[in-house]
Amino acid sequence: MDQQESSSIQSSNLVKIIVAGLIGVGLLVATISSGFFSDYRAHSVATWQKYSADINDVKSRLKTLGKEIKIARGKSVCKRDLECQVLGLGAKQCGKFKDFLVYSTVDSNEPKLLELVKEFNLAHEGLMDKAFSIRKCGVDPVPILCVNKLCRPQ
Repeated sequence: MDQQESSSIQSSNLVKIIVAGLIGVGLLVATISSGFFSDYRAHSVATWQKYSADINDVKSRLKTLGKEIKIARGKSVCKRDLECQVLGLGAKQCGKFKDFLVYSTVDSNEPKLLELVKEFNLAHEGLMDKAFSIRKCGVDPVPILCVNKLCRPQ
């Protein structure tokens, strides 16, 4: 192949690239004028608003459950260490918990408390998934003792 044929092939390839680029720009203009991007943006905003509302709903539910848990827990009155118990609150990915709830079997509504804590942990796990939270591993429970007639962490 001589230099003139090589130059002709390069010119031909350049023309193909320019034509393809012009077609691409034409398709982009047609897509924009058809409202595709504005429809996509509107869909994205609506999706984000629903997503945000879902997160707020879960946070509101957690707040309500927290109040109900506090009532079901009682005052943690005790006479001996065996009456003191602890429950994990706020499920973490690593199997630990964000915090712990100390309660007494003497003055709590234990069946209701266990049910509420289970629901709280499921809702908290859902919130962590929805909010894409960075999940630090939780804390370990501490021993619980009956001190001055109240269940307390050691």
